[in-house]
Amino acid sequence: MRSLRRNTGIATLSGFLIVFLAFAAFAAEPVKPVVPKGSPAAGPPFAPRVPAAGAPVAPGVPIPQGPRIVSFAGPDRFVPGETFRLSWQVEPGVAGSPVSVVGIYQGDAVVSSPLPPTGTHEIRPVSYPVGASSLGYTLKARDASGKVSSRIVNVGILSAQHALRQLEIGLQADPREFRARMPIELKVTMGSTHWPMSGMEIRVKHGERTVGRLTGYAIRGPVNIAVLRDDGFPGTSGEYIVEIEYMRQVRERRFATYGVPYYSLIPTSR
Repeated sequence: MRSLRRNTGIATLSGFLIVFLAFAAFAAEPVKPVVPKGSPAAGPPFAPRVPAAGAPVAPGVPIPQGPRIVSFAGPDRFVPGETFRLSWQVEPGVAGSPVSVVGIYQGDAVVSSPLPPTGTHEIRPVSYPVGASSLGYTLKARDASGKVSSRIVNVGILSAQHALRQLEIGLQADPREFRARMPIELKVTMGSTHWPMSGMEIRVKHGERTVGRLTGYAIRGPVNIAVLRDDGFPGTSGEYIVEIEYMRQVRERRFATYGVPYYSLIPTSR
């Protein structure tokens, strides 16, 4: 009888021990999140999320843009043999990468590269297609992410004869009224062109008398003034003649000396 009770106690104690060990093992296992059927498994926290192709962009998040070409400009026209200037300004696009490479191209030919994001470049074309009326230049800009932007500017081709004909020529005297043997400062004004002209020769005459001459003169802006001095005005009626020679083409304009005893200048020809 005592043996039966002892065996029963041992069995009961063993049962409690087995239940305790099983409960401890269950409690030690990590709790797995419950994922509804058909739902994707949750990834690690703060993992980057890649939107599916064609998925809408969240409001307020800008899409990275390529380089922004603020400006790219040159003269309206140029005379073959002259040098002209192209200027540009490039900035990173909205939410874009820094600008890494800028270059100027003529067709597939590289004119100059690499260039800074903002600057100017002097160009002297040495050849161009026969019969061409303009030359096209392309500014290309690439950012660090590989995005590329471009812009084209066209520069017209102008003959020397036409360029000289478009030049507005004037003559001013200082003082405005003068008399015989009075020193006169003569100002030859040239302007209203939108293309560079260099290597010009300016001559001023009064009748058969040569007042003065300037060589190697260059026009670079809308208003240009060449100054000559006349100390030998004879005090007679006549004309001051302004001659401008450019690339073997000559244009003149005449200004009459009118009035007695004080004279002034009056244009008599275009």
